[in-house]
Amino acid sequence: MTGMELGLRIGDVARSVSLALEGPTFRVAILPGELLRVPRGRRQLRVVSGTAWLSSDRGDELLGRGEVAELRGAQHDALISDIGGEGLFLEIA
Repeated sequence: MTGMELGLRIGDVARSVSLALEGPTFRVAILPGELLRVPRGRRQLRVVSGTAWLSSDRGDELLGRGEVAELRGAQHDALISDIGGEGLFLEIA
């Protein structure tokens, strides 16, 4: 399964996102009210559009468009969600 298949079937979204996270840099959209778990081992996350709430080993932080969070060396998965009510578009490496 590739990142191109994300969101095609609502019942498979969590599984699709999980599989897509195993590859190199990818892009993902998060709708308002959704939460994405980013597995440890990812290097960084960049907000392409929207406002994100990120909870990681470094604590909680708000990220706006164009901001980057370093995830390198994390001991735990990070959690990210939309806080602006418009959804998020992210790049995760």
